[in-house]
Amino acid sequence: EPERVLQGSYPSPAELLPEDKTTYFAYMDIPDMIFKKMEGVKGVTVQDGMQGQTQVLKGDFGVNIACVMPDYKYFMNTGIADGRFFTESEYESGTPVCIIGEKDAISLFGTTNVVGMKIPVDIYGTNVEFKIVGIEKARSDSFISFDYGEKSVSIIVPETMLRKVYGIEIDNFQGMYILADKHADTYTLAKNAMALLDRVHKVED
Repeated sequence: EPERVLQGSYPSPAELLPEDKTTYFAYMDIPDMIFKKMEGVKGVTVQDGMQGQTQVLKGDFGVNIACVMPDYKYFMNTGIADGRFFTESEYESGTPVCIIGEKDAISLFGTTNVVGMKIPVDIYGTNVEFKIVGIEKARSDSFISFDYGEKSVSIIVPETMLRKVYGIEIDNFQGMYILADKHADTYTLAKNAMALLDRVHKVED
């Protein structure tokens, strides 16, 4: 039996969170607390996103930036085609590294042989080069999608780089994903996660 994914960290939107509301879970210590304090959790990642711009030989592109944690690798249904995911050390230090999808690599460079190459990404006037460390298979088929429009590409980066590289302070995130061990009681785990969120940091409507 495969591991089960809890999207949004609740068993029933009708019971625990109205579907017509956007929820922001405050502060970045919550995922670590859930992973360490709750049994049956295999992985946790936040979901957040930014948009930037890049200019390469093939032209100008919008860049959809998926800001995640190392455990996001568990939520990639298609996996890594070449290279690797970013490490815990790179996450902690906010190293400007990224994973890009095969199709987006071709859009930017005309090839998927891009591990080790760099993508310049401008956010709010600050331009930083991201080293490509991994190529994701069929990016559009991944469990979590961050695509926003045409003439754009998507990259996956350590969430911590927003503060450490761009100086952007993040005190909330748009959502969180919890991966339960295959033998875990997912309903109870989800309820406990929501209780922890309520107890430590109030969940905002």
